[in-house]
Parts: sequence; C-alpha cells; structure tokens
Amino acid sequence: MRWRKFWVVSSRMKVDWIFLVANVLLMAVGVSLVYSASPDTSLFQTYWFKQLVYFAFGVVLAVAVAVFVPIKTIRWVAPWAYAVSLLLLVVVLFFAGDVVKGAGRWIDFGFIKLQPSELAKIAYLLMLSSWLSKHPVDILNLKSFLVPGALFIVPFVLVLRQ
Repeated sequence: MRWRKFWVVSSRMKVDWIFLVANVLLMAVGVSLVYSASPDTSLFQTYWFKQLVYFAFGVVLAVAVAVFVPIKTIRWVAPWAYAVSLLLLVVVLFFAGDVVKGAGRWIDFGFIKLQPSELAKIAYLLMLSSWLSKHPVDILNLKSFLVPGALFIVPFVLVLRQ
C-alpha cells in the first residue's frame, strides 16, 4: 500500500480521475492530430512538440493552483478577473485594437502583445464556477440560467464584435 501515498495529495483533497483521464485523452488526440498535420522538421520546431510543452506547462500550473491557492482566494479573484477581462475586451474593441493577420484583437504593450479574449475565457470560467458554487442551478427552473447566461453573453458579444 505504499504506492497509494504517491496518489494522495492531501487527506482533504480528492482527485477526479474521470476528469483527469478525459483531459489526458483529449490532449493525446489533439497532439496526434497536430502531429499528423505537421511537416517533417526538427523536433523543437514542430507544432506537436510545442503542443506537448504547452500541455505540460498547463498541468504544472493547474496542479500548483489546486494545491497552493485556497478556494477563498479564487472566489475573491474571480469577479475582479472577470471585470478586468471585460474592460480589456472593451478597450480592444473601441480604443487600442492592434490588427494582426486582419483581426484587431490584440493590445500591444511594446514588450508583449496581449489577446484579451484568451484572458476572458479563464476569467469567465472562474466567475461562472464561483457563482455556481454559491447558487446551484435548478434544471427545471429557467430563471436559474439567467445569470450564467448573462455571464457568458457579455464577453461573447464583445469578442464577436471584434
């Protein structure tokens, strides 16, 4: 039973194995599709290798957040991240949209170009999960879908307008 200690992160944390396996399978399918569409070049220049590196970075970041960041902190950050992402979407739409490949979806800070729609995805998921953890949705009550729908539609329309 010594190997079980490896899988237990803490006594109060449980691992959702179905979610974990589904993500790994989805990543494997994605990398295999990118591999099949990639030209034969050196290993570090291929898209599929970059996809694997991004996946590994994402896993490390997700585990670090899950282990070290308290839920209260995430619930506190969620509305602020959502508001900032909406503000950035408005800025890129009306004021400072830098056109890259025909789409004005970037904000150029000089040393980095930021695409607010990518931040909005994460902020939306944080905000939605924070709201749903406090207000469970009744599938038979259509009114319980109003706030989650509004949380989705606002950034969706802003991104669509870009």
